[in-house]
Amino acid sequence: MTKTPFLVGLTLAAALVVAPASPTRAASSYSHAGSMTLIPRCQTSQLRGFIAGQNGGAGSVYTTLALRNASGAACSITGYPGVSLVDSAGRQIGRPARWDSRPVRRVVLLPGGAASTTIRSLNPGVGTTDCLPPSAALRIFPPGERVPLFVPARLSECLGTLSVLPFVAGTAGE
Repeated sequence: MTKTPFLVGLTLAAALVVAPASPTRAASSYSHAGSMTLIPRCQTSQLRGFIAGQNGGAGSVYTTLALRNASGAACSITGYPGVSLVDSAGRQIGRPARWDSRPVRRVVLLPGGAASTTIRSLNPGVGTTDCLPPSAALRIFPPGERVPLFVPARLSECLGTLSVLPFVAGTAGE
């Protein structure tokens, strides 16, 4: 049986979407500048959030937030999350994080893959004591989603400083 050019092209396109980034090592997430419309945007219900790391420097605290694809299907994330600090009752503390201007790339998450972002806040007591109460969690809206997820985290907004970078592939942040 011979395949029509359309079916061959469709088969090839499907193979490219699910093919690993390298023939010897399968990637769990990767950045992609082009359009891969066959991979849908990640929905909140597909994602699990966690703090992948935290460090400080020059009075700032840099927190790496990661989202892992817990579903059985590939999905993508493009851009910035909505990030707010919340107390133990889920009430917002201060203003939502502002977006630091950086290039945005589409990150494709295979099942189990992760994307991460870096959240910058000021270190309470280092240069300032003008801080709001510390959070119990982060309220995260994945790009394009209206349903949040919550990640336990203790951060403070000091002097109105709370910012976030766009998502990148992996769990190291930017």
